[in-house]
Amino acid sequence: MLPLETLATRYVVATPALPELPAGREQAVRIIATEPDTELVYDPPQDLPTHIAAAGSFVEASQLGVDF
Repeated sequence: MLPLETLATRYVVATPALPELPAGREQAVRIIATEPDTELVYDPPQDLPTHIAAAGSFVEASQLGVDF
Protein backbone atom coordinates (compact mmCIF):
# COMPACT_ATOMS: atom_id res chain seq x y z
CA MET A 1 0.00 0.00 0.00
CA LEU A 2 1.16 3.54 -0.67
CA PRO A 3 2.19 5.88 2.17
CA LEU A 4 -0.75 7.97 3.48
CA GLU A 5 0.83 11.25 2.38
CA THR A 6 0.64 10.13 -1.26
CA LEU A 7 -3.12 9.52 -1.16
CA ALA A 8 -5.75 11.95 -2.42
CA THR A 9 -9.43 12.47 -1.65
CA ARG A 10 -10.79 12.09 -5.20
CA TYR A 11 -10.19 9.28 -7.67
CA VAL A 12 -11.42 8.23 -11.09
CA VAL A 13 -12.16 4.56 -11.69
CA ALA A 14 -12.19 3.68 -15.38
CA THR A 15 -13.13 0.38 -16.95
CA PRO A 16 -10.07 -1.21 -18.63
CA ALA A 17 -10.24 -0.65 -22.39
CA LEU A 18 -9.62 -3.69 -24.55
CA PRO A 19 -9.95 -3.61 -28.36
CA GLU A 20 -11.73 -6.97 -28.38
CA LEU A 21 -14.24 -5.75 -25.74
CA PRO A 22 -15.54 -2.34 -26.89
CA ALA A 23 -17.83 -2.05 -23.86
CA GLY A 24 -14.88 -2.53 -21.48
CA ARG A 25 -13.93 -5.30 -19.12
CA GLU A 26 -15.40 -5.95 -15.70
CA GLN A 27 -13.08 -5.37 -12.75
CA ALA A 28 -13.05 -5.40 -8.97
CA VAL A 29 -12.36 -2.24 -6.95
CA ARG A 30 -11.45 -2.07 -3.25
CA ILE A 31 -11.80 1.24 -1.38
CA ILE A 32 -9.95 1.24 1.96
CA ALA A 33 -10.67 3.87 4.63
CA THR A 34 -7.61 5.57 6.12
CA GLU A 35 -9.74 7.47 8.66
CA PRO A 36 -12.87 6.57 10.64
CA ASP A 37 -16.26 7.68 9.31
CA THR A 38 -15.15 7.88 5.69
CA GLU A 39 -17.87 9.09 3.31
CA LEU A 40 -17.96 7.72 -0.24
CA VAL A 41 -19.54 9.62 -3.13
CA TYR A 42 -19.88 8.16 -6.64
CA ASP A 43 -20.43 10.11 -9.86
CA PRO A 44 -22.50 8.78 -11.48
CA PRO A 45 -24.21 7.20 -8.46
CA GLN A 46 -23.52 3.50 -7.92
CA ASP A 47 -25.35 0.84 -5.92
CA LEU A 48 -22.45 0.65 -3.43
CA PRO A 49 -21.99 1.58 0.24
CA THR A 50 -21.53 5.30 0.92
CA HIS A 51 -19.91 5.04 4.36
CA ILE A 52 -17.00 3.17 5.94
CA ALA A 53 -17.15 3.31 9.75
CA ALA A 54 -13.64 2.26 10.79
CA ALA A 55 -10.18 3.07 9.48
CA GLY A 56 -8.74 -0.01 7.78
CA SER A 57 -12.17 -1.31 6.79
CA PHE A 58 -13.05 -1.46 3.14
CA VAL A 59 -15.74 -1.64 0.50
CA GLU A 60 -15.22 -4.04 -2.36
CA ALA A 61 -17.17 -3.81 -5.58
CA SER A 62 -16.78 -6.57 -8.11
CA GLN A 63 -18.02 -7.13 -11.63
CA LEU A 64 -18.07 -3.44 -12.43
CA GLY A 65 -18.29 -2.65 -16.12
CA VAL A 66 -18.72 1.13 -15.82
CA ASP A 67 -16.62 4.23 -15.16
CA PHE A 68 -17.28 6.29 -12.02
